Amino acid sequence: MRSSLRLSSLLAPALTGGIYFLVASLSLMTSCFEGGIAFIWAANAFLMAELLTSQRANWLRAITACALASAISTALFGMGPVAAIPMMLMNVAESLTVAVICRYCVSGRNIMVSLVPLAVFVVALCGVNVVVGLGSALVASNLTPASFGDSWLQWCSGHVLGGLVCTPVLVMLMQGEWARWFRTTSRLLRLELFGLLLLLGGTTWYVFHQNHYPLLFVPLLPLVIISFRAGHYGAAASIVVLALMGGASSLFNHGYLSTIAASAGTKTQFFQIYLVFSFLPWRPS
Repeated sequence: MRSSLRLSSLLAPALTGGIYFLVASLSLMTSCFEGGIAFIWAANAFLMAELLTSQRANWLRAITACALASAISTALFGMGPVAAIPMMLMNVAESLTVAVICRYCVSGRNIMVSLVPLAVFVVALCGVNVVVGLGSALVASNLTPASFGDSWLQWCSGHVLGGLVCTPVLVMLMQGEWARWFRTTSRLLRLELFGLLLLLGGTTWYVFHQNHYPLLFVPLLPLVIISFRAGHYGAAASIVVLALMGGASSLFNHGYLSTIAASAGTKTQFFQIYLVFSFLPWRPS
């Protein structure tokens, strides 16, 4: 029994660190368009969700694992070994501070349950990144050709938008809310939601992979229907579908986004803003 407990206590932080490393490395390899800070950053959203849904006794192991993963991913795929420790400190500071503020100010750990927890999370996420981004911009502006202002904006936009889009979805997943919804919902409604998500996926794929007409408003109709039928569970599932279908065209500069006269980084920021404004209205009220 003791050996199994020790094994599980080692596997949990190893799994946490491994997931953080994969997400961070993917962001660094695909969205460092100007050689500095990544324009897409969901790794800290994962750590924030982990801290928001776990007992505080487990925080140190999760933070240590993700800190090590952050340093390695930055050294290998980011700005190099010199930036590994400073960027690791910024990433941990962001995730830990936001989690502490949310846990202190709001009872319970699910930021999707009502408007107040969500508002606290949004304010904390934005405020913390405005400050932490200054340190990250200082590092990036000294190690890359990017200016201090551009680096600060890239950090804030990537981390805030990534946190807004991914953290609530991950919190629901880690707390088993989707699994609970699946168990307690009728088979007919589950099939209906699956069909609506397929409709949303096909619509989004067409809208973002054609370059003839500005049709970004079209996916909002199936999203509204899904949200009314399945509440914030459906809204969370919808954002995953939107991100997967539309994100491919954003990363590979294909389809409608390729017609925008802007840099690849700006197009990526535009798509993330689109996701946030598509998803936020259908969260709890």
